[in-house]
Amino acid sequence: MNSAAKMQKALNLFQQYTGKRDVPVTWITLLLVIAEAGEAGAGSDELLKRVGVAQGIISRTVRLLSTYYDKSLGSMAGCELVTVTPDPRNRRQFTNILTPRGRELMAALEKVLGN
Repeated sequence: MNSAAKMQKALNLFQQYTGKRDVPVTWITLLLVIAEAGEAGAGSDELLKRVGVAQGIISRTVRLLSTYYDKSLGSMAGCELVTVTPDPRNRRQFTNILTPRGRELMAALEKVLGN
């Protein structure tokens, strides 16, 4: 399989796991940074430095990648790929870790990309 076909399969996986036809690059970048952090998780500051977008964009994207209560739906929503927990050292910061579903996506990506 050539590189373009591998990338298309990887994008298809992101679409499948997020339920979105058009997956923003920011979503992909955040997931990769969080995955790279492993069990220690990636803090809010690290995401800001590594992704290079505004705090508001990081917050909204992490919210969409996790699970949250959507008032308009009256139920839970989100992609269930990330777990967000308060940082015990700084109550204004959060640690972001992949959920089992998020780790499943990363394993599928590694298989597709041949790593």
